[in-house]
Amino acid sequence: MSLSIHVGRASNARPSELGAVPHSEDWIGAGRSAQVFKTRDASGRRVVRKIFTGEPVSKAVLTVLTGAPNPYTWCAAAVEAAVCRRRILSVLVPYWFGDRVRVPFYGGHAWDAEHLAFAMVAEWIDGRHLPLQGPDATAEDLLPELWHDVMVPLQKHLVASGFDGLVWQAGKGNPVAAANFMVEEVPTRDAGPAHRWVWIDLESGVPALFALNPLATLGYYLPRSLHHGRWLFDDVDVDVLEAYLDVHDEPLQADHGAAAVDELRAAAADLRRHQDAWRSVPRLHRSIAYEQSRRRLSDSEAEFYKTRPLRWYGRMLRAAVARQWSALPERLARWGRRLRPYLDPLRALRAARRLAVSQRYRAHISRRLVMKRLRSWKRRRFLTEVEHRRLSRQLRSQEVSAYLTDFGVHIAIKPFIKVLQWFVLPVLLASGAVGVGGAALLVVSGGSIGRTAYTLGRFVQATSQGLDKPWIALV
Repeated sequence: MSLSIHVGRASNARPSELGAVPHSEDWIGAGRSAQVFKTRDASGRRVVRKIFTGEPVSKAVLTVLTGAPNPYTWCAAAVEAAVCRRRILSVLVPYWFGDRVRVPFYGGHAWDAEHLAFAMVAEWIDGRHLPLQGPDATAEDLLPELWHDVMVPLQKHLVASGFDGLVWQAGKGNPVAAANFMVEEVPTRDAGPAHRWVWIDLESGVPALFALNPLATLGYYLPRSLHHGRWLFDDVDVDVLEAYLDVHDEPLQADHGAAAVDELRAAAADLRRHQDAWRSVPRLHRSIAYEQSRRRLSDSEAEFYKTRPLRWYGRMLRAAVARQWSALPERLARWGRRLRPYLDPLRALRAARRLAVSQRYRAHISRRLVMKRLRSWKRRRFLTEVEHRRLSRQLRSQEVSAYLTDFGVHIAIKPFIKVLQWFVLPVLLASGAVGVGGAALLVVSGGSIGRTAYTLGRFVQATSQGLDKPWIALV
């Protein structure tokens, strides 16, 4: 199999649909597999561009397990397989759920020369992720509906139709799978508000082996990995899929028409071809293909190393060491810039003194940190504009600021107390400065003593300033 078909080209790419000016793109967020940008296509429609750059941890995991980072980054056949899955599920998901769940339209894919990775265009969803819930949240809590009415049934449908690896993106044991869905408002005939779910992320960033519930790993993912003969990563059992299409041929035709069913069968055949193509690439060749996609290797060098694995891995080791060494000055400079305010001993002492004695300063730091998170949640539409304004207003109140500050201090002093309990206290016990009974008491109640000491100081400070005294916290 020619290595060139896997690197830097997509046979069905639609460059005209990816023609937005890069400088007009707005970064939305990033996951394990990709960065996502908001932009416009050639027709002026708002779309999202998903660039499969991956992130460091997922790259490391996939490299160890499969020989190369995320295949959607560098392998055209893997991207084509992802496109085929979207073609099929854009029909099957409405067949399973009617108008309640859908998959966004696919708008093309191509090689992104700037990021040296493949990019996929999809529909911009004018909706939101699950809203954050709190005691005063105004948005409806939709998590039970998403889990019971969408994710669990979707997992069962996916297994029945052969999409063994896609259940990870649908939430089986995946602790962050709720972020793969968005809710959008839709008009209804009675003019009342309604919504439906959109499954926006169908491409994984890591193999499905790290389930929150270990029973999901042992009971499903490992057996499925053995069945497929590899680590489960968005795998589809195409034989099961084609059998499923045969069984459901008549209801599918009744729902979507004969032409749509013919398209499903064609997409399943394409999926088999592309999935087999990228899955059949040997581990060594995957590593070489990825480096070639990063422009670190010429075609002639790639052919040379394909038959010389020891020399290739030696080159990779030397290159990794060289990259780390060349990046060291920049990292040291970056760490230095971050640590510079703390390297001035007088400035550090002044800041420590202010944190220790000034409740106003601690409240200022707490408010600044929380406001930063509120802005982030609003930008990602986890909070509505109304909720953002209300929480910002509450944050400025004396009572809320005091609570956040004291809660933060209680968390911040915990590491220092643990150091005293498990490192300093044994030394004092060994030297005879503390008896066994006293040491045991300090181990058990050290945290309570530290929190009480801080709250007692706050009590004295509030008394001297004529403020409300933290009686409940002290007790």
